[in-house]
Amino acid sequence: MFVSVSSTALRKCPGALWRSGRCRALDERVGTAVRAPRRTPVARMLASNGQRRATDDVEQDAEVDDPREMVRGMSKELEAVIGDVVHLEEYALNRTVTLKDSLAADLKKLRHFQDERQLADKIETDLRRKEEAVFEAMRKVLFCVVELKQQAAALTNELESMREFVVENHERIMLAMEALREKGLMGSRHDVFEGEVQKKLDRFDPEI
Repeated sequence: MFVSVSSTALRKCPGALWRSGRCRALDERVGTAVRAPRRTPVARMLASNGQRRATDDVEQDAEVDDPREMVRGMSKELEAVIGDVVHLEEYALNRTVTLKDSLAADLKKLRHFQDERQLADKIETDLRRKEEAVFEAMRKVLFCVVELKQQAAALTNELESMREFVVENHERIMLAMEALREKGLMGSRHDVFEGEVQKKLDRFDPEI
């Protein structure tokens, strides 16, 4: 019974080991250990029983040793099978240790991946916050630009109004200055004032 169960267990070897022929050879040895003692020794026992009926006491004594040889042969085969089972158990143990180490390495990689994932999530969150801050700053800058454009347009309108006022009142200003000059009120200071006024007028309208 022990040998038969071991033979069944041996057929459950890993695929790579079974294809390599090691488990197949081991299974053949187990099959030999199971089958051979059941055929040949039993035939010998039957033959010895028939011979004991027809031979003398000396032949009977010689045939008595056959069961012992059979038992010894079975014992050797059983020891060989047990040795193979022990080797298989050692292989299974080594394989288990290897798989355990591999699993530990995979778990370590998984923890490392989780840590990297957490770091990536944190970086992504920071980038999103910075992006929102940049968009908010750009929005404020756009509002400032629009406001500056409005102020520039207002200043342009005021300057245009001043220019139109100067153009419309240029003759009046010139007549007033001429009248002051005729009355003798245009001294050096008045000449300087006249020159400054003329510069300002030229700046607004060079054709004046």
